Amino acid sequence: LLKIVSTRSQSRRRNMADAATIEAAVTAAIAAMMPALQQATAPTAPTAPAQPTQPVFALSPAAAFACLIDYSTKSGAEVYTANTAALETTFSIEAPNVATFLYELKIRAHQAKWNSPSIFHIPTGVAPNQTTKDLLTQYGQITIDECTTHTRTYLMESTRATQDSHQLYVCLNKTFDANSKTLLTQDESTYLYQNRYDGIAYLKLILTKVAADSRATAAAIRSKLARLNEHIVNECKEDIVAFNGYVKEQREDSDH
Repeated sequence: LLKIVSTRSQSRRRNMADAATIEAAVTAAIAAMMPALQQATAPTAPTAPAQPTQPVFALSPAAAFACLIDYSTKSGAEVYTANTAALETTFSIEAPNVATFLYELKIRAHQAKWNSPSIFHIPTGVAPNQTTKDLLTQYGQITIDECTTHTRTYLMESTRATQDSHQLYVCLNKTFDANSKTLLTQDESTYLYQNRYDGIAYLKLILTKVAADSRATAAAIRSKLARLNEHIVNECKEDIVAFNGYVKEQREDSDH
């Protein structure tokens, strides 16, 4: 009997010890959780409003790109679409209006940032007398060879000038009519270099063909005007109204 009583007493003591151990563990766990609970229930401090991004000043979307245009982005793709769109007027080499063409091209060059730094500035001459000339205003003083010598220094590089030159080519190709593009394709080797289109060489080729066509037209008109006395007798049969109309037509052609 004493043995049984002793065993039960030991069992109660073990149970009490176990209970005390569990209670201590629970108390410790609660104490460890209290900082997190207090932080979770603490009032949240007000969040400062996000500061607006400072806008980049530019006169056109293309001008906002300081260097290379990333065509993989939406904004970059939009800039390419805008820069390569056809000019407002459709032009023809056979009936050129050079003043209007260059005026519209200068506006596009400004919007597309082709002139900052300018891809139209071409080194001409030989050192030490080498100078830089502007293809848009001094195209008659620059040769195609001078254009290609300059553009091939960067055409195969990953530069903004390479992008600009290609954009210029696409823009011009969309701007001229089908007959003009057929004529220009005959000299494709001038503006296609290692599978890259050279917009500067393409522009110079256009201006060269326009000048040649204009000279031929002017020569033909001068020849007709020199034979007015023959024309009034043989063609107009001395009809003054018809003769005046013919002269007016030649003068208008000479102004284009």
